[in-house]
Amino acid sequence: MSQLHPSSLARGQRSPDDVSCIHCGYMLRGLNARGTCPECGTPIFKSLRGDGLEFADDRWLTHLRRGTSLLFWYAILSIAVGILGGILTSVGSAGPHRGTVLTFLALAIALDLMWLAGVYFVTTTEPRAAGDESPFSLLQLIRYGAAAAFLTHIAAIGVELSGKLDTLLAIIPLGAAATYLSVCFGLGMVYRRLALRMQDYDLAAHTRTAVWGLIAAYGMIVLFGVVTMLLGTQGATRAAAAVFGCGAVVAVLATWGFTIWIIRLLRRYEYALLHAERKASRPAEVPPPPPPLPLTHPLPRHPAPPAPRSPAPAPPPGPRRRGSRPP
Repeated sequence: MSQLHPSSLARGQRSPDDVSCIHCGYMLRGLNARGTCPECGTPIFKSLRGDGLEFADDRWLTHLRRGTSLLFWYAILSIAVGILGGILTSVGSAGPHRGTVLTFLALAIALDLMWLAGVYFVTTTEPRAAGDESPFSLLQLIRYGAAAAFLTHIAAIGVELSGKLDTLLAIIPLGAAATYLSVCFGLGMVYRRLALRMQDYDLAAHTRTAVWGLIAAYGMIVLFGVVTMLLGTQGATRAAAAVFGCGAVVAVLATWGFTIWIIRLLRRYEYALLHAERKASRPAEVPPPPPPLPLTHPLPRHPAPPAPRSPAPAPPPGPRRRGSRPP
């Protein structure tokens, strides 16, 4: 993105061709940098200060911060609900109360809705890029994947509660896990871009490592689940139990570890977005006009005419010779 020096803004320089308004996305091509956006009235110089998050639209940053907060609390509450689900699964043979099962289902749906709202807020398009947004951009694909993950997860919960997990119905939980992993990968790319715009390269590196680790851990869980299902259909129950017992423990522990790491990263992003939002919401004024530049080279002047030359003085008379006439 093009940006102008404050002194250039103060002298009223025209905005470049590739600059859009940070609030409404209106193209500011050729407008005076000291003016306002003709669409929303935002001062034009706010759109010419750079690509940092502290110079972005404060309302867009508010959406990002709220979505990050929802994802943070979703990750914490999902751990508690996961523990509750494990308890219900362990006592499933004894026949858990129907009200308990319905309560667990309601909590799972509420958490899914919280996660879906967080994804929606985080994938809000920045106003300056709203005009160039494609239906198949990264942000839109993440939203499509989040809706598909929500529906498939609800179906997977119904399959698990029904207890009829055959080969055909097992595709639904696997599809839910696959769509969830794809959304996590997309969100990792979005947060990494935000960290780079904040010039926090350490946070960007940690985000990439944590997201890839979480995807690998979930992939191990899915892999061991498929292997267990295939071995179970062939009657190799002991082999299936051994494979799942060795791999599932490692995968679950890794998933918990990367989930806790991502929770800490989400808290860091929330604080960073709050700081950027406060800086972006501060009223900014156009810098005062600079003092006139001193002339380093004086204006050329016509040279004065040369003074008339005086005649050369006559040499002094020498001594007269004898017999010579006086002049």
